Amino acid sequence: FRANKKHKKMIKSLILSWFIMVYFTTGIMVNMLQLCILPLFWIHRHTYQILTTKLAYCLFSVITFLAEWWGQTKLHMYGIDEDIRKISKEKSLTVINHYGDIDWLTCWVFAERLGFLGRTNAYIKDIIKYVPTMGWCWWFAGWGFLKRNWKNDQTQMQKHIDACKQNKTNYSITLFSEGTRRTEEKLKASQEFAIKNGKKPLKYHLYPRTKGFAVVVHNLKDHFEAIYDAEIAFPEPKKSTVAALFNKGVVEVHINLRRIPMSEVKCQTEEEAAEYCVQLYQQKDELMEYFEKNGKFPGERINLPRTPFHLYLFIFHNVWAGLLYASLIKYCVALYGSPAVLTFIGCIGLLTFVLTKVLLRFTETKKGSSFGLKKEKSSSSGQNNNDERAKID
Repeated sequence: FRANKKHKKMIKSLILSWFIMVYFTTGIMVNMLQLCILPLFWIHRHTYQILTTKLAYCLFSVITFLAEWWGQTKLHMYGIDEDIRKISKEKSLTVINHYGDIDWLTCWVFAERLGFLGRTNAYIKDIIKYVPTMGWCWWFAGWGFLKRNWKNDQTQMQKHIDACKQNKTNYSITLFSEGTRRTEEKLKASQEFAIKNGKKPLKYHLYPRTKGFAVVVHNLKDHFEAIYDAEIAFPEPKKSTVAALFNKGVVEVHINLRRIPMSEVKCQTEEEAAEYCVQLYQQKDELMEYFEKNGKFPGERINLPRTPFHLYLFIFHNVWAGLLYASLIKYCVALYGSPAVLTFIGCIGLLTFVLTKVLLRFTETKKGSSFGLKKEKSSSSGQNNNDERAKID
């Protein structure tokens, strides 16, 4: 029995190693193709935007395959069916609570099910753009990269906003206004900040850093058709990890999605938009409190079944990656002999191991940054103080 268990574990490890190899190979190929079409950015930007979102989807779908077909994501969706399905057909901003290791991945799952995964956009840490495969892919796709320092990020954000104004395709920008993943330590620090500055503390969210929200919404108010308020909750947060999905585990997630037409958003000035952001998070806090008490969100539950397209695409990735590696092995045997092949396989195995560790490291809340734990200087004006804290994850 123990021998069979070891064999099963070994087989699973080999399959996961192959999965990482397919991901890495697909990512490098996507990056190369994105580089090839880069001149279109200046020649015909609309065509470039269409092509780069298609290429981005090819890479993103490898990750959603992990969540949907290798592991299992039980997605419980709440909202108005008609409103939810509009998100893939318009330009919008999606405001999400930063909660758990895989809040970003569950958003990708529902984006995949609604058919706009490749057209998602977001503001993320500047350092990620240097990471091969995914980081480079996001850079080519025009995501916003910030250093969490408003003096440095203001110029970069304005460039991203200008690019969004020229984007003729439908897209949704994801914004985590809390700035970092919620932990008990960070939540306590956030509540202390709110009380110290005469603001109402939040029970389940970090106090929002409103500057980024205000700048984006105010400058793109004539381009966005709506803001989507997405509230994510995991019944078992500690078990909802990428590692669990790697081990063919089941992750249960509840998402409440509310569409807010831009006509209902007060954003004529940045100050007005900042105040609206605070009100939005107060509403999100009430919604999360309901979930904590009832184990579900209020309102209508929407049936949003998984789609098979990314499964077919992953099979295609496996076929061409298998042919590529078979050709490389054959070439190495013919040119260098069997020892070279063993060395090549060893290098690939080591690279796979390192990539797996890096992927898991980036997704773990407990190993996140200390951002949000630094003591803040209070100021005579609560809004000015909040603006000093205004940095976006």
